[in-house]
Amino acid sequence: MRSKIQDRLDLLKGMFANKRFATIAGGLFILLLGIYFIISGTFVLSLMQFNQTADGAIVAMQIVIAILAALQIAIMLNFGGRKRDMAGGIVALFASACPYCVPLWVYALGLGSSLAFLADFSLGIGVIAAALLAYSLWRCLDPECRVVKYEKNVQG
Repeated sequence: MRSKIQDRLDLLKGMFANKRFATIAGGLFILLLGIYFIISGTFVLSLMQFNQTADGAIVAMQIVIAILAALQIAIMLNFGGRKRDMAGGIVALFASACPYCVPLWVYALGLGSSLAFLADFSLGIGVIAAALLAYSLWRCLDPECRVVKYEKNVQG
């Protein structure tokens, strides 16, 4: 008997067979990772080089969150569907990708420095953001709920 994990991975593999989905997911990953690296100081834009002192755990967390957020947003853009799926894609934009950074939307509002006290809780916030994104993706890839919408979108 197949496990739930195997079913969801097969569905995700099928989604990547759709060239539009794969292109959007890959582009979003590169875009989000670039933004996260620049905002966190992992990549120093003025010197056009990676920060030699960047912590490996921070970089790994940025990559994981960028992957999960890109998948979630790509699923939302390509397959739409239920409100729960769309909410996961929107929540992905609110995730903080570095343990000492605030979410991207906070920078857009100009509130980045006013929330500097969150740096003390940053690792926990980053782990919670990754866990929520992973759970949202898990629910979004539920084969029983997505099959009809997915098959219609792939064939059409």
